[in-house]
Amino acid sequence: MEVGELLKWLVENQQQQQQQQTQLIQQLTDQQQLVWEVLEQQKHQGAGAMTAPGGPSGAALALPLRLVKMTAEDDPEAFLVTFERVATAAHWPEEQWATLLAPHLTGPAQGAYRGLAAQNALHYHKVKEAILDQAGVTPKTHRQKFRAEKYQPGERPRAVVQRLKEAATRWLDPERRTAAQVVDMIVLDQFLQILPPEGRTWVRRHQPTTLGEAVTIMENYLAAKGEEDRGQGAKNPNRGSAPT
Repeated sequence: MEVGELLKWLVENQQQQQQQQTQLIQQLTDQQQLVWEVLEQQKHQGAGAMTAPGGPSGAALALPLRLVKMTAEDDPEAFLVTFERVATAAHWPEEQWATLLAPHLTGPAQGAYRGLAAQNALHYHKVKEAILDQAGVTPKTHRQKFRAEKYQPGERPRAVVQRLKEAATRWLDPERRTAAQVVDMIVLDQFLQILPPEGRTWVRRHQPTTLGEAVTIMENYLAAKGEEDRGQGAKNPNRGSAPT
């Protein structure tokens, strides 16, 4: 897949997801008051079943949106993506996401959550990072999967493209990044691919997270290498001259 085609797909995918979220949020407008009642109830009773008071009789009404516990078969990343979309659609305050998510974690994900400092356990994105790190899931993982994808004889083209799209989406995360940030990620990846071997090793050793960092590291490497070469030339003035 060409870079231009990938960028075009990412922009279209981002727009489509935004439209879908807008439609879902519109559908849930009439349910917002109920959601807030549930949140208030959970503050006093602790996070639990997603239910709310049901009128004079006091019977419980089930929320249309329900959270279920993570199972051993669940993909942790897919589980968190689903949680984020539900939370966004329901207008749950992001500062409460970590608290709402915690009771639904099990196994290694729950262990990763418990291993966090109390303050970090209140921040959803730190909780998410810990869970994915525990599962060995990083943007680098998906980038490698995207680059390593092969077209096997007899495969359906649509299935191959779907795998590429999934790996690219998880690598570039267009839902949380702007188009400019996505472009920088692709350029950074290609920049590292085309650097001279020694320079590439040096830059990757410093693990740059942005294109600007990678450029600065490479510039410093070239400057240091130039000084080293000039120093070696001063020690050996006949270096490079033809033999007589």
